[in-house]
Amino acid sequence: MELSVHTDKILNTISAINGHERERASDAGEDRAEIGNLLDLTGLNKRAFAFVRMLDKQEADKRDDILRSLHPLLELMGGHWGGQGTADMFDADEDDAEGGDDFSEHLSDVAE
Repeated sequence: MELSVHTDKILNTISAINGHERERASDAGEDRAEIGNLLDLTGLNKRAFAFVRMLDKQEADKRDDILRSLHPLLELMGGHWGGQGTADMFDADEDDAEGGDDFSEHLSDVAE
């Protein structure tokens, strides 16, 4: 996916949506439509876009702290998800498997 073609559109949409939220928190229908159009245009994942919007709203020091931890975690998990990680010696605990779903739900809740 070549996002550099849509850089201005992505940044402008995030800025406009964030401005709209401050102006009128109760009327978000237009914003959802605009986000839907952007996602259709770029092919971006809805949850990934929501996560980036959440990061954009953070104060710089909080955002930097999240990113400081997120980058190495994504690198580590990328190898694991790509099948290049070391196989576990023990079966995965059911509670651990559910934890990923809780995090995904948390991200979608934050986005709304």
